Amino acid sequence: AAGPIGLPDRVQVARDGRLLLIVNTGKPTTTLGIYSPDLAKVRTLDGVSGDLARLVDGDGVVTVAPKSRILAQVGDARPTQVLQLEGDVIGLSEAGPQQFVALTSLGELVRCRLDDDDLARTHATIDPGAFLIVDSQHRPVIASGARLLRWDRDVHEIATLLRPIDSL
Repeated sequence: AAGPIGLPDRVQVARDGRLLLIVNTGKPTTTLGIYSPDLAKVRTLDGVSGDLARLVDGDGVVTVAPKSRILAQVGDARPTQVLQLEGDVIGLSEAGPQQFVALTSLGELVRCRLDDDDLARTHATIDPGAFLIVDSQHRPVIASGARLLRWDRDVHEIATLLRPIDSL
């Protein structure tokens, strides 16, 4: 299947075999190519901010559009705006079937389903350069300076290291 033309910025392969290609087409925003596991079908999504996009279990994709708008798409449905966040989105991760988490530069942290259901919001005090991952139980984990934070019921520190954390 023919997909977007340009320079690939990032590639992600989902557990179900789908392939996400984030393509720089020379415009201020990027384009997503979401390929089926057999590569026979491709969906495209234009107007993405940078390389913040993730495949989500359940044939979903979540991405960031300009002005910190979170867009979600499931299957062949049209992409929809799920929510808009405060500050620049600096982290976006899958958090289980049809779910994602996002972190902004202002410390806003959200967990939501792709259909805009089950939304939870909180704030965390973060340092510049903070980043977001999810653990094996789909809980958001934030590396902020030398602190490691986790969000389950609330955001709490789980470790403080001697040096700033630059990767997990």
